[in-house]
Amino acid sequence: MKNKEIRELVLLKELSDKILESSSYKFFLRFLPSFKRRIKQINILSAEIIAKYQNNDSLKSSKKHKIEAAAILKPELYSGERQVYDSIDDVRKDHVGRYQFSTKYITKNDLVLDAACGIGYGSFLINKEVGAEVLGVDISHESVEYANEHYRQNDRVNFIVSDILKLELPAQHFDVVTSFETIEHVREDREILQKFHQLLKPSGLFICSTPNENKMRFADGKWPFHIRHYTPDELIDLVTSNGFEILEMHSQYDKHSAEIHLGKDGLFNIVVCKKIRNVLVIGY
Repeated sequence: MKNKEIRELVLLKELSDKILESSSYKFFLRFLPSFKRRIKQINILSAEIIAKYQNNDSLKSSKKHKIEAAAILKPELYSGERQVYDSIDDVRKDHVGRYQFSTKYITKNDLVLDAACGIGYGSFLINKEVGAEVLGVDISHESVEYANEHYRQNDRVNFIVSDILKLELPAQHFDVVTSFETIEHVREDREILQKFHQLLKPSGLFICSTPNENKMRFADGKWPFHIRHYTPDELIDLVTSNGFEILEMHSQYDKHSAEIHLGKDGLFNIVVCKKIRNVLVIGY
């Protein structure tokens, strides 16, 4: 099958999806009794062919076209917000760089929570680099399914589906919590920080990153999946008011580079924090 043919199938699948969801659908059924059956046949058949194409390694096709096919089958996973690749080599460098950076603070004996782990490449990297046991948690069923298929290389890396705030694990359970590019997605940012505080052992480490509002203004409207962005001072206030001491603050200046430098004026800011005191946690 040629790339042109699979692209036509992708378009056909998109069209049949739109027809099935259309408000005019019932109108057509009145005049064409076989219309519903035919459209569903087209929809199912195109999806099956795309799936076979996507999984057939003998078919020489570009990664772009395979991703296009996958996006039709799993639109939530391929929404554009996540980095979805079955090889960590294809993930954007700044995303990988955050996890590589975190391994400087993690040891083989640590138990790590990777909160909002996405498809799991970061959990995989932490375990591969230092041998730590990692639990990756994400609210997306499709992301966790992908993680278990592609990035669970041994019994010391596990993935589960859960809302972080509803995660039922003992208090003081983890040595380290990593959560990269997460807090800008949630309205309950302080509750999330309190949950991390609860789950960490005394003096446990919390490492997180988020876009810098001073460099990537939320008002520009380029981030449909984000709730807000944080200035450096807002990020500092968020973590220090919820029981953490900031040990270091770093920045990433180039989204196509894994390089990370001390500072707080990059595109993305990263804080390395230590749990230092109890906080009043409501609802747990």
